[in-house]
Amino acid sequence: MVRLPAEGSIKIFINCPYDDKYEPIFRAIIFTIIANGFMPVCAKEKSGADTRLDKILEMIQECIYGIHDISRTQIDKHTGLPRFNPPFELGLSIGCKAFGRGDQRTKDFLILDSKEYRFRESISDLSGSDPSSHNNNPEKVLQIVNNWLGQKRIKESRNQKDYIGSASIVGYYQEFLVDFPELCSQSNADINHLAHHELVLLTSNWLKNRKKIKYRKK
Repeated sequence: MVRLPAEGSIKIFINCPYDDKYEPIFRAIIFTIIANGFMPVCAKEKSGADTRLDKILEMIQECIYGIHDISRTQIDKHTGLPRFNPPFELGLSIGCKAFGRGDQRTKDFLILDSKEYRFRESISDLSGSDPSSHNNNPEKVLQIVNNWLGQKRIKESRNQKDYIGSASIVGYYQEFLVDFPELCSQSNADINHLAHHELVLLTSNWLKNRKKIKYRKK
């Protein structure tokens, strides 16, 4: 059963790279979060006078759950420097859990990487945290994130039957991808430059209107 996010839904903080090559993985993460009844938030959605770091800190503070992808730490061919933003934000989240108060101490994270044990070459301190490897495959990401969120759904709803199987989430997403260009066209949205709120709305509306999916509010 797919449960769509309602007002007041639990938010999931997404910490990941923002580039064209990563976009298929990012969209798969967004789809899986929404299909499980949670609300995705990320630095893309925030605007205003606050600095980017202030926005990120605010989101980390308000989200008990977080998904952190550290797969893009390699050297940039243009700058000759590694990309440190995702590991930095993961560190902020871990620090918030370790030294925060109240609900902050209950934070839980899913850490993603492109290859198994690759993190040992750059962030060996994560040993024991068991980052999950997705091999840059969106369908693999769907399954990893869905399995992790399934545990959260059971925890939050206390209903062990309230779960989407991995095969089901992949099937739903394949259907969504077929419809996605037309959805963007109907909404006058640029498929190659979607704003975060546009992607969330398009995904939510598609899931809600899919006839074979029973929609049940929280």
